[in-house]
Amino acid sequence: MKVFSIALLMVAASLSLAGGHGRQGHNFQNPTPLKGMEYLIGDWAGTQKFVPAGDGPTEGAATAHISKAIANRYIEERLSTKIIGRKASDTRHFMIYDSKAGKYRAWWFNDTAVGPTEFAGDAHGNQIVLESIPKATGPGPGTTLRATYTKLSATKYSLKLEVHLEDHWRELFTTTYKKKG
Repeated sequence: MKVFSIALLMVAASLSLAGGHGRQGHNFQNPTPLKGMEYLIGDWAGTQKFVPAGDGPTEGAATAHISKAIANRYIEERLSTKIIGRKASDTRHFMIYDSKAGKYRAWWFNDTAVGPTEFAGDAHGNQIVLESIPKATGPGPGTTLRATYTKLSATKYSLKLEVHLEDHWRELFTTTYKKKG
């Protein structure tokens, strides 16, 4: 009986730690994980315009395949940009609306970083604006990035990436996409 009581207490404690959902770490109370991001789902093509410091702008052909992922709770972006004379980029973004925190969250993986850059932010009209959360695997110590998704129409959106430098934001690139088909 004593062994049974200890086992019962252990089960009750683990369920309590799991938030009463029976699965540790899962938030099943998130009713709107894609809030306002559904328009991104689809296949897209466009142009990415880089604004390098000192040089003239550079352009590349950009593609995006965006779908629901991980039990339809996340938006997964598979992005690639091809600039003449360079290998095509390979990037994955995972985004979700965290209803508990009231924030959009994103994790960006790319072919030039060791780990993801983490973002958090809010919606403002037809935009979702995310700022990076500096970490060891992020854009660098003290560096803050800002990503702005702008819904231009049902078949067009843009993604602008900026870096914060001292007292201003400097644009790194803007990609304007048009929905295929």
